[in-house]
Amino acid sequence: APIEQAVVDKEIVVVVNNYPESTIAAFPPKAMSAIAAPIQYGGQLTGIVHVYSDRIDAFPQRLQDFIKALTNQAAIAVGNAIRYQQQLERSELL
Repeated sequence: APIEQAVVDKEIVVVVNNYPESTIAAFPPKAMSAIAAPIQYGGQLTGIVHVYSDRIDAFPQRLQDFIKALTNQAAIAVGNAIRYQQQLERSELL
């Protein structure tokens, strides 16, 4: 499945460009296209951004680049939260 492909490849995947012509069922039902992009921190998958649109072919390269930038920022936030938690744990040991 396309979402699993995003997980394995660790790359953005246009899941479906046109649900009416696809063998994949749309969810939500009004969706016409979808995209999945992994969020990674430290080489580990920490999440997936999965975006749906009610338009066919809704994810041109420009929008794919934006979603990739969004997932990069999310990965930075995850990293900051992990480092903050580690710092709190270290301070409790002192």
